[in-house]
Amino acid sequence: MQAEKFTDRKVIEAFKESESRIVSISLIHKELYESGNLHYLDISSYIRKLVKDLSLSYNTEDSGICVHLEVDRVFLSVDTAVSLGIIINEFFTNSMKYAFSPGKGGDINISLLGEETGESPEKRFTGSESYENLTLTFSDNGKGLPEAFDFRNTESLGLQLVNALVDQINGSLDLYRGNGTKFTIKFRDTVRRDKLNNENT
Repeated sequence: MQAEKFTDRKVIEAFKESESRIVSISLIHKELYESGNLHYLDISSYIRKLVKDLSLSYNTEDSGICVHLEVDRVFLSVDTAVSLGIIINEFFTNSMKYAFSPGKGGDINISLLGEETGESPEKRFTGSESYENLTLTFSDNGKGLPEAFDFRNTESLGLQLVNALVDQINGSLDLYRGNGTKFTIKFRDTVRRDKLNNENT
C-alpha cells in the first residue's frame, strides 16, 4: 500500500490536507443553502469562515501566527468561489507547513479586492452585475522560497492544484520574494455588490 511508504506524521499531514480541501468545498454548499441563492456567493463571508476553520485546524493562535484579512464584500459566481477557496486553502497549508520556524510566530495576510472604479459608493452598490478585475493576494513573512524554486513547475501537489485553478478562472499568478513570500492572482469575474434576495432557482 502507498501509505506504508510514509511515517505516521506524514500520513496525518496528508489526511489533514485532504480534509481541509473537503471543508473548503463543503463550506460553500453550506453558504449556498443558507443564502438560498445558487448562482452567487458572498465571498467575504465565505473567506472569513474558511480562514477561521483553517486557523483552528492549524492552531495558529498557539503557534503565534496572526492572520489578517481584507476582503471586499462582493458576490462572485459559485465556480469562481470554489476555485478561490481551494487556492486559499493550499496557500494557507503551505505557509503553516513550511514558512515559519517553530516558536517564532509570524503573520499571514489575505486580501481580495476589486479594481477601484472611481465611482461613488452609491453607484457601485446599485445591485447591478458588472465584470470586474479582482486581485487575490496571499502573503506571509516567513522564511521565503528559494530563488531557484519554480512554482509553475513543481512536484508540490498543492501548487500544481493552484496553477490549474488559476488557469480555470483565466487568471494570472505571480510570486514576489522579499520579506517572506507573496502570491498575487489577478482575474476577472462577474460581480454583484448588493445583498442578494433569495433566488430559489
